[in-house]
Amino acid sequence: MRFKGQEFENWSEYFRWLFSTDGRFNPPKTTTKNQANIETYTFQDDTIQTEIVVTFLKKNGKLIHYEIINPLTIGYTAYQKKSSQYFEQGHFADPPEYGDPGLDFDLRNLKGIDKELNAGLDGQEVQYIGEGKIIKSTVKLSKFASEYTYRFDDKGFFKRLGEKLRGIDEETELVKKTIDLRDIFNGINRENHKL
Repeated sequence: MRFKGQEFENWSEYFRWLFSTDGRFNPPKTTTKNQANIETYTFQDDTIQTEIVVTFLKKNGKLIHYEIINPLTIGYTAYQKKSSQYFEQGHFADPPEYGDPGLDFDLRNLKGIDKELNAGLDGQEVQYIGEGKIIKSTVKLSKFASEYTYRFDDKGFFKRLGEKLRGIDEETELVKKTIDLRDIFNGINRENHKL
């Protein structure tokens, strides 16, 4: 398939081209797990801890999902794990349709994935830190109107409820840190992708 002046046979070829021409990524580390082939892309700059993990079905090469992981944004990582953003056949249809697992390698899907990766992440993660540990994190994504909160302590619901009833507000005792998700992944280097 021809896209952006290049010929691609499958998703793997596209991702390898995309990340190599960006100029900031290492060649992928390739692994297999169960029925999936996994490619992990890391930045050449070792100080950037972001990894982009792309998963394909072994049997037909369909794109199952990709994750953008960084240890500094454990809330966003939890959001990706819990929301199970696995692609279905009609993900980029208008309107989106449910279908078989995975995205076929076709022009509509290719344009959709390319648009997402060029845009990068847009939103923020607000972390609440106590005693040097992240207690909870709230993820706010610009494309959704809602927030997603994840707890990373072992306080149960009833203990938190009891504290609230006694007038103890945990957030006043915690340090608040806001991370712009664009700092984790600001998209593909557009200078190299003006084709």
